[in-house]
Amino acid sequence: MPALAYGTGAYRRNSLGLPELRVRNLYVERTPVTGEQPVLVGRPALDELRAEAGASMRGVFQWDGVLGGGLLSFGDGVRLNGSLIGAVGGSDRVRAAAGEGEALAVAGGVVYRVTATAATPVAFPDGAAVADVDFLRGRFVLVRRDTGQFYWSDILDGQTIDGLSYATAEKQADPLVACRVVGDEVWNFGTDTVEPWGPNNDPDLPYAPTPGRMYQAGCAARDTVVALDNTAYWVSDKLEVVRGGPQVAETVSTPSIAERLASVSSDRLSAGGFSWRNHAFYVLRIEGVGSAVYDITTGEWAEWDSFGRPEWDAHVFQQVGAEVYAGSARDGTLWRLSDTVSTDA
Repeated sequence: MPALAYGTGAYRRNSLGLPELRVRNLYVERTPVTGEQPVLVGRPALDELRAEAGASMRGVFQWDGVLGGGLLSFGDGVRLNGSLIGAVGGSDRVRAAAGEGEALAVAGGVVYRVTATAATPVAFPDGAAVADVDFLRGRFVLVRRDTGQFYWSDILDGQTIDGLSYATAEKQADPLVACRVVGDEVWNFGTDTVEPWGPNNDPDLPYAPTPGRMYQAGCAARDTVVALDNTAYWVSDKLEVVRGGPQVAETVSTPSIAERLASVSSDRLSAGGFSWRNHAFYVLRIEGVGSAVYDITTGEWAEWDSFGRPEWDAHVFQQVGAEVYAGSARDGTLWRLSDTVSTDA
């Protein structure tokens, strides 16, 4: 009896009138059996950890050795292990980073220092708005919004950001929208290009451009940038999902994904990522369209959703060892991903 063929990746091209191939709330796993098709495994379920107030969960973060290793969540306020410690402004997704014993968060263009008891604004040069933050080699790195400049803090002091402690990603004149630390480099994401900078043995200029490295693939939206699996993934200015390769940006999206990306404005794009049972997932949320999930392990795309909605409710993630915590895009619910329950709580 011939084997029954089935799809292993989601595919939809409405513009061509082709029938849709749906891999929904599943992912592919290869088996060692010769000649056998891979198996389809159900996505992890959302097991409720707690419900917090707020229109959505704006961020979830944890770092060993910082704030006692506790879990920070940003909903209507800032909570440490569920206890309210303060608030941050804006309604955008929160970006955060941790150094030696301290954490900084960026929300609504403002930098906050987060401790076990408070979230306090940090003075930034000229009172300018900040787009992103990360941490490399003892210093916090912060992108100044609507410019090509990124700043750095004093060493092991996230509260001190000098007005002259900055550099310009100047290989191209495009403004920066994000930064992410990948390995021992900080990648500066502009609207047209991405420039990796590495450590530099100069206290006045602690980072320098990595020779021969610049990706000709800009960033369409800050919140699509995810450091994952020893590189970074993002939606490019060409509306393709790409990752940083050894020399060039490598496209991982399909024409089906590109068509969906082109159907919305860039402010409706966001992403997160996590590792799960020997798979690594880049979860791309296209608001109003769906959540497209790229399995880095197999190279296949799938569609994950929640009951009655095109998108998966989980939209921000934090990996803590083998555990993955996820926050809701619809309310203040915080979940733990699970493969021991079969339905979302």
